[in-house]
Amino acid sequence: MKRCCLLIFIAVLILGVTPTASAASKLVKDMIALDRIYIATLSLTGAEVKTRSKRLIILLVGQWRSFKKSHWHDFPEDRLAKVNFAEINQMIEDAARMARQNGNPAEIHEILGGIGITFLHLRQRNSIDYYLDYFTKFQESMEAMMMITKSKNRETLNGDNICTMKIRFRESMKYWNEAIKAPFNRELFSFSAARETKLKEYISNETQDLGILRQALENEDRAAIIQGADAVWAGFTRLYALFGDPDKIN
Repeated sequence: MKRCCLLIFIAVLILGVTPTASAASKLVKDMIALDRIYIATLSLTGAEVKTRSKRLIILLVGQWRSFKKSHWHDFPEDRLAKVNFAEINQMIEDAARMARQNGNPAEIHEILGGIGITFLHLRQRNSIDYYLDYFTKFQESMEAMMMITKSKNRETLNGDNICTMKIRFRESMKYWNEAIKAPFNRELFSFSAARETKLKEYISNETQDLGILRQALENEDRAAIIQGADAVWAGFTRLYALFGDPDKIN
């Protein structure tokens, strides 16, 4: 009997079948469910589609309140967790208020953008490996590059700008390489085979566009740098939108 109990205990350790792992699994699933609505809302507000994005924000508020109720106490050792929850709650409430007041979708998009980064920090502190965080790190790094090219043209993009972009690009490529190597669980994210194929296609296209941007930076070709950065950002936006709920976008 003792030998049997010992074998069961060893099997539990090997398989990782613990109450904590089970709870984390539900937490991750609920994060994915929240992200389906959140990313769909980001996509439509980013495209400045006002009417449908307003409907999505209502759904996002409900999904977030359900998530908060279920997982508010899931991080007892993390003194910053409740701060993060309060920050996310404020961002969603601010976005919802602006939507009710018929606010600019682009401004709502900017408010909502902070949610993904806040969740990233929460998960990093609590050692939660979450697939989309790899892309969020890449996005945050690339966005710093986009802030440079956004206000520049071929004549005003200078040598200092290009030098800064080269540094940012190396950082972005580090995160991108981590993202494309990260294991993806199709079933967990409820991806069909066709949708997963599209994800792989978008990742391949983005990798090619990053290669083109790298060459433009090496050549210090200002027009090609601006064009290349725009292509990388557009490609990433398409890729990230795949993780939103398509039924909520259409």
